[in-house]
Amino acid sequence: MTYAPVLERVRDFASGAAVCVAGVDLGARAIKVAIAKRRGTRRTIVAAARIVSPPNAEGGPRAATDPVRQAALLGQWMRHWCAFRVDAVVCSLPSTFTDYEAIDSDQGSPPCRGADEGLEQVLGPAAADATGDYWRTHPNSGGAPTTHLVWAGSAIAHAVPREFARWGLACRVLEAAPSAIAAVGQTKGDQSRLVVDLGDESAICVLVEHGQAVYVRPRVSLPTRGAVDQLAGTLRISRPAAETVLSEWGCDEAQGKLARQVQTHLDGWLRALLFEVERTIVYLTHREDGAPLEEIVLCGGGSAIRGVGAWLEARLGVPTRVAESPAGARWSAAEPYSPMFAQATALALREDLI
Repeated sequence: MTYAPVLERVRDFASGAAVCVAGVDLGARAIKVAIAKRRGTRRTIVAAARIVSPPNAEGGPRAATDPVRQAALLGQWMRHWCAFRVDAVVCSLPSTFTDYEAIDSDQGSPPCRGADEGLEQVLGPAAADATGDYWRTHPNSGGAPTTHLVWAGSAIAHAVPREFARWGLACRVLEAAPSAIAAVGQTKGDQSRLVVDLGDESAICVLVEHGQAVYVRPRVSLPTRGAVDQLAGTLRISRPAAETVLSEWGCDEAQGKLARQVQTHLDGWLRALLFEVERTIVYLTHREDGAPLEEIVLCGGGSAIRGVGAWLEARLGVPTRVAESPAGARWSAAEPYSPMFAQATALALREDLI
């Protein structure tokens, strides 16, 4: 899903102002945006924000999860409150608005020739109302390739870039969550890693080999919202206060009595996390042609729970880390880095745009 419109700016900037790229993760409950600037070979994240739709926003609670309304809200933020000139937007749609399918080619038969043919094969006549993209992966044994399809309804896929354009922002790339998540946690080596995005409404598991997503398990029923609401209800505190408790103490036993108490309250969610990740690893272990899993990388709002990576590693025996700020870029934003910005940051630092 790629768009490259040539747009006029609706905002005036001083001549010579540095041009930036905004990576935008339209999440289920909040927009995460990271703005990257490049000077020479140096790349810097100059601003980051988590933008939540106001409770009394027009359209009610649904407005917070509508990608078009989210694009409008971000456009207002860029125009009225952002101090940087943003040249392009690289955006990922929420997983609730996208679908994924892997098509294995039979030996001796050619793979589908592109997204349109693949969508027709999967959706039939409904493919006329979908906009999609694809990539192919080849097994290490040299067998038939697998075609990976991602798509969204054409109404959403066209309306989001159009809404950005209304605010003078060129949406250069519109991605589905699985392909965007594949860029999270990249290192110089070609490690086989399982990226687990712990979102507000669900999780996504993406196995990445040689920089490509080779297996995707979308919409895993593991809402981070459940952990926050459970803690808020048990401790009788507000939801924002519960989020603070989770990020400051979480399930890190080294943080003392409160952290141990929080871990007790999170027991159900932690066990569900362990079950779903372990289940995914068992499936991957029995694949006929796959590299050994070398690490697990956590991102998204749930990964901001302090100590969750160490808790998971102790039970799985697989090296587990929370996505860090990319080593190839300096984080100078006033907003401290959080793994909830991992996807937006990876989008902002795409090599072909900055």
